[in-house]
Amino acid sequence: MSLIFYYIKYPELIDLIATIKSDGFGGEEEEIIASYLIDNGGSSLESYIDLLEENVFKLESLSIINADISSNSYGAEIFGNIVKIYCFYDEEKEYEVNRLDLLKITRGWLDFVQKKPIENYKEKHYL
Repeated sequence: MSLIFYYIKYPELIDLIATIKSDGFGGEEEEIIASYLIDNGGSSLESYIDLLEENVFKLESLSIINADISSNSYGAEIFGNIVKIYCFYDEEKEYEVNRLDLLKITRGWLDFVQKKPIENYKEKHYL
C-alpha cells in the first residue's frame, strides 16, 4: 500500500494545496489514513504543523501507551503498538494500523507540508 503526496492548484485559490491520494491498490484503509492526515480542520499551516509534530512525538514515544492523536473529523487513538483511526461522522469507516507504520507516513507527510510547494511535485510513500 502506498500514498501519493502532491500539490493541487484550485482555480479559486492563489496558493498550492498539499494533499494525498491513494495509489488505488490499498482500498478503503489508505483512504481513511489519507483523509486523517489531510484533515487540518481549517487551521493555519503553522497550527497544522504543530499538530503533526505533536502527533509524531506521541507516536515516537513508545513509553506513551495510550494517547489521543485525533484530527478535526477523524479520531485516532494509540493503544500500544496499534492506532485505531475512525471517522467521527461514519462509524463504519474504521481502520487499525501499526503504530510505527503510521509514524513513518505521518513523518513523511510532515516533511512534505514543510517544503516549499511546487506545482506537479509528487512523492510516493509506502505503508
